[in-house]
Amino acid sequence: MMVIDSTCTLLVSSCDGYADLWRPYFTLLEKRWPDRPFPVALVTEEKDAGLPWVRSLRLGSGMDWSTRNLRALDAITTPWVLFTLEDFFLRRRTNTAQVLRLFETAQRDSLQTLRLIPRPGPTTRVPGNDEYGLIDVGAPFRVSTQAAFWRVETLRGLMVPGESIWQFEMNATERCGYLDRFAAVWRDALGYRHHVVERGKWFPWDAWHFRRLDIGVDLKARSVMSVEEATRWLIGKAANPLIQKMSPALRRALKPVAKRLGWFK
Repeated sequence: MMVIDSTCTLLVSSCDGYADLWRPYFTLLEKRWPDRPFPVALVTEEKDAGLPWVRSLRLGSGMDWSTRNLRALDAITTPWVLFTLEDFFLRRRTNTAQVLRLFETAQRDSLQTLRLIPRPGPTTRVPGNDEYGLIDVGAPFRVSTQAAFWRVETLRGLMVPGESIWQFEMNATERCGYLDRFAAVWRDALGYRHHVVERGKWFPWDAWHFRRLDIGVDLKARSVMSVEEATRWLIGKAANPLIQKMSPALRRALKPVAKRLGWFK
């Protein structure tokens, strides 16, 4: 029997341009997390998910990513959200007891956020705790849109209207220096592993994998990366850890070249 926790909402950030992903996303959510303990809300513009157990927020069109999500947070009545994206497709069954234990830990330890997948992971160990560690001020992607528990007031305070999702991650990482208690797990607590769409296109390996599951993937609604595009992305992903270790000045100097190669957004 599903017991709903009234202090947290599973908030799925999306927009109508990604509506073709909703059916496979929620099909997998229902199949691989059937006893999820949180009410589910979907950030949309005009469209409705068409599922009785999903609250489609329908916030209106014409807004940038940050403004739309700020409106979504204003519509949420719970003090916490489990913030996630519509292209984080679950690949294995979720351990509800583990997720609830982590949520209780986040509240007990007065965390601002607790990332449920270590990408990036923690930078400092917490004595006596082997489930999560802290993310130090100045760590790359200290603010990330990977699935995480967030205090609503904290997430709202870090969002600035006018920013894209990528600008939010970069700029909010700089803005959050005045806040402590940012944390991430050492091991995955949600088994989506990676997003399935990049710059509006399917990764070819994910398009093949999820299409064969017969969960509503529509490859006519969204194109698949070419071999060249996928290869560029893989090279960029491999190079990113090296880039993050460079000085800020060197990263800024290399950014125009990396963007032309398709490594940066």
